[in-house]
Amino acid sequence: MTTFLDSMRGLRALEVAEERELAGRVAGLLYLTAAVTISLLLLVPGTDTEHWQVVLALAIVSAVWGVVCLTLVPWRRVAPWVSHLSSAMGLPLTAVAMAATGGADSPARFYLLFIVVYASYFYPAREAIPHLVGCVIALLLPLAYDSNAIDGGLLGETLVLTPTFFVLGALITRGKQIMLELARHDALTSLLNRRAFVERLRESIARRRRTDDLGFGLLLCDLDSFKEVNTRYGHPEGDRVL
Repeated sequence: MTTFLDSMRGLRALEVAEERELAGRVAGLLYLTAAVTISLLLLVPGTDTEHWQVVLALAIVSAVWGVVCLTLVPWRRVAPWVSHLSSAMGLPLTAVAMAATGGADSPARFYLLFIVVYASYFYPAREAIPHLVGCVIALLLPLAYDSNAIDGGLLGETLVLTPTFFVLGALITRGKQIMLELARHDALTSLLNRRAFVERLRESIARRRRTDDLGFGLLLCDLDSFKEVNTRYGHPEGDRVL
């Protein structure tokens, strides 16, 4: 139990504070989009509507959670596990939607892309990977109940989509890392800037509160009379000195 709680505290989802509100809005909009489109899917010719009651129930659940994400969840101070729970909920909902609307051939399987993109952007790679693995498992579940899954090409589709999920996830995650590095480092010296300093300071204070670790210190350094270098030799030379 202690190990589980420690792992929950160690989650770093939504680590960029300024993005937490965005993450909440995106989560809410994705669930509302799923609610609307899965309902409209019942009206599309060729869709299996035998279990329409299940589809409508899924639409209601998605709509309710979407509204909760947009109006009730305090994303600015929410714990990371709440975001992970929100993303993970999409896996069983998508799996049930697939089973209720055609199994291996269901268009609902493309909702998995919502999870791939969301988790890859808002979570560190090690926390996004379990969600991507869950997407692959959800994609393969029709093998357990759909007798036409193999003949319908599910294995081939999974063979293509599995690396697609992970390559797409890697590109999004790496792109996010590059943006964060540019935002947190000084372009001239590559040193951490004020934004990164504040983030590290907050992390250190939070870690000390969680672990009662007294090993925390702050060292301040000042560079005197540097303006004279710029004045006497010019800013290019001042940049070189820095």
